[in-house]
Amino acid sequence: MEALNLGVSFGHPPPMTSRPLFFALGLTLTIACGDDDATLMGDAGPDTGVADAGDQRIDGGTDAGIDAGTDAGTDIDAGTDAGTDAGTDAGTDAGTDAGPEPIPCIALDPDERVISGELSSSSPTWFRPQPSGLACGELEEFESYFESRFFCNTSDTPLYCEIRMQGFDAEAGTLPDPYLVVYAGDTHPPDPTMCLALNDDDMTNETSDARLDLDLEPGDRVTVITTTYWDTSGEEVSGEGTYRLTIFCINPT
Repeated sequence: MEALNLGVSFGHPPPMTSRPLFFALGLTLTIACGDDDATLMGDAGPDTGVADAGDQRIDGGTDAGIDAGTDAGTDIDAGTDAGTDAGTDAGTDAGTDAGPEPIPCIALDPDERVISGELSSSSPTWFRPQPSGLACGELEEFESYFESRFFCNTSDTPLYCEIRMQGFDAEAGTLPDPYLVVYAGDTHPPDPTMCLALNDDDMTNETSDARLDLDLEPGDRVTVITTTYWDTSGEEVSGEGTYRLTIFCINPT
């Protein structure tokens, strides 16, 4: 910012000129013999003199300096705000462009995990895919309750995993007909029929429980959907109930 040069000029009284001697004598006589009007004449000089005019100029110069300084400070604030806004916007944009952080997953290893779950009227709903062998076929025409969980192979070796969802038949819960659907990654795909695998009735048709076997390479992430064969209306059989989800993994090598 360019420095502001404040000039202050001071007035100088006009030089005194010589006056005739008789004027000085006349003034002396007027003061000695006159009334209070002489005093008023003497006061008029300081009230209207150059000193007052100089004071006014000094005040004007000071005010101008203060005003100019304040205005200049305002400009500095504006620059600071602009810089802050630009930095914040840039940081936010950069973070957004970098993409969301991965969703935390349930780590799988050569061990058994047992998870309790429940489908109820407070659960989310979806149009689940129909079975087509172990693949996903067309979407069902009615909605069912479901829950989602994300699993990943955090080990440095492949895993062979058996996933079981058990309810009423296994006396592991009250859900009448468990249903398993597995997707690659940690999100639901836009097309629910694009699944890795699906199962209803334990692959043997001897029970209404569900079961799937999966091979997971190191770093693989999967979404396991626990749902039911029945819809949310409960007109035929209730689509609500408790269940047990068991995942048992081994290292095949």
